[in-house]
Amino acid sequence: MDAEGAHSDFLILLVRYPLVYVVAVSPHVIPAFGCLTIDYSSVADMRQTSNFAKEEIYIRQADESDANALALLVAERGFDYPTEISLVRERLADLIGAGDCCLVAVYNSKVIGMALLHRTRFLHRAPDGRIVSLVISETYRSLGVGARLIQAAESVFRNWGCGRVEVTSGAAREEAHRFYIRAGYSEQPKRFIKLL
Repeated sequence: MDAEGAHSDFLILLVRYPLVYVVAVSPHVIPAFGCLTIDYSSVADMRQTSNFAKEEIYIRQADESDANALALLVAERGFDYPTEISLVRERLADLIGAGDCCLVAVYNSKVIGMALLHRTRFLHRAPDGRIVSLVISETYRSLGVGARLIQAAESVFRNWGCGRVEVTSGAAREEAHRFYIRAGYSEQPKRFIKLL
């Protein structure tokens, strides 16, 4: 408090890894930062997830109308594959036409996650189910959305007659690795790849 008792400076930060939200700030603190930018959309997302009820998520098959949402998901931090909406729409149609399945997690009428599923058939054993992509919107990570998509994917694979499920994850995605281990997956590291 200053000599006249007029004010005290404060800065309140709410941390939800990896994001930091500025919730309140005294005007006397702003000059110390030089410039302070508040992304109110992130604050709105934070409020939305503070009341998040995972039982209100529903899982459905993706369709052409989801192309924009899917393009946004695959471009998000942590997945980092920016793709044009028209290409996502075209590829989604091709994948579904080939017998693959794309599931989306929907919350409050918004697509917040997706899982792309494929079945590989063999002569010598039951098919494998493969989770080709699993992406959750950054705002909704670590809230059970991925677990719901994994459960739905495993149900699809059972219906397809698959004997096991495979998922790959980039070497640097350690948080994703921990998620898959918690979901009951075990690491089997040998893979051989040749780029064409």
